[in-house]
Amino acid sequence: MNFSNPKKLILLGASTGGPGLIESIIRELPKSFNFSFVIAQHMDTLPLKSFAKRLDRILDSEKNVIFVDSDVPVDSGLVYVLSETSKLFMKNSVLHIKSIGEDSFYHPCIDTLFFSASSLENIDIEAYLLSGIGSNGAEGLKELKKSGF
Repeated sequence: MNFSNPKKLILLGASTGGPGLIESIIRELPKSFNFSFVIAQHMDTLPLKSFAKRLDRILDSEKNVIFVDSDVPVDSGLVYVLSETSKLFMKNSVLHIKSIGEDSFYHPCIDTLFFSASSLENIDIEAYLLSGIGSNGAEGLKELKKSGF
């Protein structure tokens, strides 16, 4: 696969109530899209893996869901479900997601994802906090807004 930076990145953070909302969003995607989704859903790793498989079944054969459990380059037209707290970063001019295994009360930590995105350049970023527990994601959204996203 020839990885290229997506021009648009959509970040979804969710906790209780998130899986149903995320499934609804995924069902509404057009047949082909040229942006990438990164999903931080508060959930233990084993159920997250099943959730990613369920999302993959919802999508037609032209789309894929990637369960992120290591350093993964990001490509347009794909959905990425984080297995644990992860960061976005550029490596050799290619956007990557890296699981950092950060110990946090929230798993995966939405703020960590949003904060890492705030330093990216030349990518249009939209971030949504769909449902939450505590304040996880709120500070990251503030940082993204402060950074111009």
